[in-house]
Amino acid sequence: MTIIECKNVGKVYRRGVEAIRDLSFTIEEGEFVYLLGASGSGKSTLLKTLYRDEAISSGTVMIDERDISKIKVRDLHKLRRDIGIIFQEYHLLPKKTVYENVRFALEILAFPEEEMDARIRQTLTLVELADKADCYPEELSGGQQQRVAIARALINEPRILLADEPTGNLDPRASMEIFRLLMRINRRGTTV
Repeated sequence: MTIIECKNVGKVYRRGVEAIRDLSFTIEEGEFVYLLGASGSGKSTLLKTLYRDEAISSGTVMIDERDISKIKVRDLHKLRRDIGIIFQEYHLLPKKTVYENVRFALEILAFPEEEMDARIRQTLTLVELADKADCYPEELSGGQQQRVAIARALINEPRILLADEPTGNLDPRASMEIFRLLMRINRRGTTV
């Protein structure tokens, strides 16, 4: 089943800068897809259009057979519940522990309180950080901080995981660890 489809997508910024031109592709559910390109070639812009942080200028973006350009702003949270996002920067809350950083994502979703602890522990185990639950971001390596960001993106069990240069700030060893983790997540059925 096609889970993401872009048809003739274009994105032009206000001053005429063309970030995406006539882009078409499909991604099937459960696929692992990566996008390569030079800096400034529109990779991050494309990802932002997929979770509708950026509006497209032309074409159509379908997520799970929904034309996302037709989703009202007040209903975007429904789309984003199906999409986990790993940003270039970790965006961790420095005064919250690993556990609290992951929990925060569930609080935003108004997840049932009685189910939170088990879900958080399970997700931290998946990203191999169960033993770091009480640590603060400053006490972690870059690779560990990225795994916290991945745990936060996975906590609501999204069908799609979008990662914007998830290894860009990491050394080769930590990059390999993150790549292996993303492959494991994909094998569990998440489209990455």
